[in-house]
Amino acid sequence: MESLSSQLTELEQFHGSLSVVPASDIRRERVVSAREAQRNFAATLVITGSVQRSPSGVRLTINVVDARQLKQLRSHGMFIPETDAVSMQQGVITQVTDLLDIQLRPEAQRRLAEGNTPVP
Repeated sequence: MESLSSQLTELEQFHGSLSVVPASDIRRERVVSAREAQRNFAATLVITGSVQRSPSGVRLTINVVDARQLKQLRSHGMFIPETDAVSMQQGVITQVTDLLDIQLRPEAQRRLAEGNTPVP
């Protein structure tokens, strides 16, 4: 959650209409639903998801929820092998930006790729 919100925050400079609530604020306010995110932060879209571990990797499910209508708009599931840490780092942010319909310019893609490591 921290990593994703940090990466999305970096994108704010490339996409003026994007505003990200820090993960620390979500935890501090104990926000656990899209309704609470809308009420506490005036959020319009909320990213939710789940992580399921298996011996061979991780299955991620990422959802985008309309916080005003409490309706799931889009969803994507992905499996990432345990040995592919770069896919874990890049795959999640790529899928989230796709689900949010954010087109990443080359400089934004380079910025997000900085600091990737193949070490899980």
